[in-house]
Amino acid sequence: MPVLNKMKLSAALLLFAAAAYAQDPVYNDTAAVSKPSVKTIKLSDSQRKLSSSSTRPIAGIEVVQYLWDSTHIGYAQKGMMNSMVIAVPDTNATAYLQNHINSAYGHLYKAGGVQVLMVVEALRIAERTGSMSEKAYLRFKGTTYGAVDGNNFVELARADIAKNNGGMDVTHKHKTNIANAIQDLVDSTIAVLDHALAQNAGVLSKEGILNLYEAKRNIPALKDSLVDGVYMTFEEFKANKPAISEFDITQVKRKILVVDKAGKPIDCWGVVKGGEAFRNLGYTVLPISRYQHGFIISKYLENARKRNSAIIWSTVAGGAIAGAIVGKTVQLVNADAFPELSPLPNGTAIDMETGAFIF
Repeated sequence: MPVLNKMKLSAALLLFAAAAYAQDPVYNDTAAVSKPSVKTIKLSDSQRKLSSSSTRPIAGIEVVQYLWDSTHIGYAQKGMMNSMVIAVPDTNATAYLQNHINSAYGHLYKAGGVQVLMVVEALRIAERTGSMSEKAYLRFKGTTYGAVDGNNFVELARADIAKNNGGMDVTHKHKTNIANAIQDLVDSTIAVLDHALAQNAGVLSKEGILNLYEAKRNIPALKDSLVDGVYMTFEEFKANKPAISEFDITQVKRKILVVDKAGKPIDCWGVVKGGEAFRNLGYTVLPISRYQHGFIISKYLENARKRNSAIIWSTVAGGAIAGAIVGKTVQLVNADAFPELSPLPNGTAIDMETGAFIF
């Protein structure tokens, strides 16, 4: 192809990418974009029966939540086109869980019994459409502690559930999936109650227990201004201590690469440039934003809270065109924190323990 024609083709591609960027509301906050739809997920207030038993009754179950995002519980799909909507509880996260547990198990409480403390670290739902059906996904993680005197607690049971189930319209399944996961933890708690209290090992006060969970949030990446640089590992990112300070993010054909000062690609976990964080995927970078107690893929933030895309891409070689390339080549990433799930749900955020994508 003559040189002149190559130049014309390259210019046309750049103009097309810039136009795509300008028209893509995910990567252009100046576009007229309506506020994302919201789907409220309510939990049942019906009584439940336990499948386990103990010689000791329980006096009550108190819920404390340490969710990284206490406002949303994930994403659902809506309508014939399966458009994404934000899933939210019908009240604040603590009351959401506490009200359900009181309704489900309050009839079992007895005065003078064991006081149970339930700490919930993860509650997230998602949906994905396949060729023949839809999948509903759930992640629930919690730990229970028990005290006879109300002050000295021992650990009772843990649950870390990641599961999916299918159907033609799965949005209605979420309330049942959440309630079943909570019951799994409650049943496990009752099953070990006698043995755990008899062992009386690792006794902690309620304050001591909560301090353990507060410490998980007490990391520089969640507290301090992010330091520009290359983070070879997620542990470096959490510590806010990049391994390399001289680097660039540049466009190479249809790829967006992290390169060193000599222009050689760097195989790293992520980078921070101009105060903006990017997860490195090897063939492109994905903007992520700090949100409450974690990092979410920036395109999932509501427009009111999302940083202007022009700012995000202003420090990257290629600018708006680089943003357009990412917008058109990275439509979805998989939640690789859960390899046992099939198909994998879409990734929306970062697991702050491992650095993998979660839903």
